[in-house]
Amino acid sequence: MADPELRFGLVSDIQYADKDNRLMMEMVRRYREALPKFESCVADWTSRNDLAFYVHLGDIIDGNETEEQTLRELHDVVTAFARLKGGPCYHVLGNHCLQVAREVLLPLLNMPSSYYDFSA
Repeated sequence: MADPELRFGLVSDIQYADKDNRLMMEMVRRYREALPKFESCVADWTSRNDLAFYVHLGDIIDGNETEEQTLRELHDVVTAFARLKGGPCYHVLGNHCLQVAREVLLPLLNMPSSYYDFSA
């Protein structure tokens, strides 16, 4: 009998922001395109019905000029994450995530702490 497969969704560096494209190290950063691309990813994942959990490896947003704008952008991405079905989502905080204060960020990401402790 074959071992059961473990399938999960993994995404990193969404870095969504409502700001103009920027050339960075010979690469164009397309901030506004990040959210629609991630929403497409979420739609694909939720249509599969075979993923046990999801992991986001940091930098959910890029950060913007004002705290208010940055929070709006964070809420937009968190709304997309809320559409995930089938299992929990674990977030890793990236340096861009910390454009938002931890006491605001952690509850929005359903994180009890800024790190996880897994034990058998």
